[in-house]
Amino acid sequence: MESVLTDSIKIHFFTEHLDERKYTDAILEYMFSHIRKKEFYPYAVEFNKWTINIFPTRLSDYDFGEVNNNGRLNSNIPHGVTNKNLKTCDIWVSDNKGVYAMLQNFVTISHELAHLVLVVFFPTTRSIYRHQDKSWGKAGATGNLSTTEVHDREHEWKKWKRYVTIFRWNLFGRNIGRIRLPCLELRDLTDNPESASASFYQ
Repeated sequence: MESVLTDSIKIHFFTEHLDERKYTDAILEYMFSHIRKKEFYPYAVEFNKWTINIFPTRLSDYDFGEVNNNGRLNSNIPHGVTNKNLKTCDIWVSDNKGVYAMLQNFVTISHELAHLVLVVFFPTTRSIYRHQDKSWGKAGATGNLSTTEVHDREHEWKKWKRYVTIFRWNLFGRNIGRIRLPCLELRDLTDNPESASASFYQ
């Protein structure tokens, strides 16, 4: 296991085959792409208090989530959990090399990071589900914005899909190309947190 420390954010990899530099670049690019104004610096400080743990799916708890397969989650399914009290993001992904695996994994990673981002920007804001949640929430029910909006936007994926770009490097430190990774768009909310928060139930 190696840890990558950038400022105060702790990113721990419990995997064997992932390119930790690329994944770290992608994680940081996604998170800090939501800080686009100087006055939002306090949110960046808050990001730096979090710990992100990346595990292989084989280490996942079969009972996590209780969302399918008679209440048991297949350990091969990437998933995650965000704990705002402990300030942790635990994410289970496929421990495979290569860009194709990274493209698939980053959908799950960015989903969990989206929860983190909205917890930081909207810690107490409530909102109403627009869609049936994949586990417990129902359309019309009220929940934490950090959950409801991420799950609704994932349901509306075509409308809210965007990309983060990271660079490939060779052994000599040269940029030899780019990787575009799909993720969830939240910047319409984080660019104007006060007005966005006012539009939801408090």
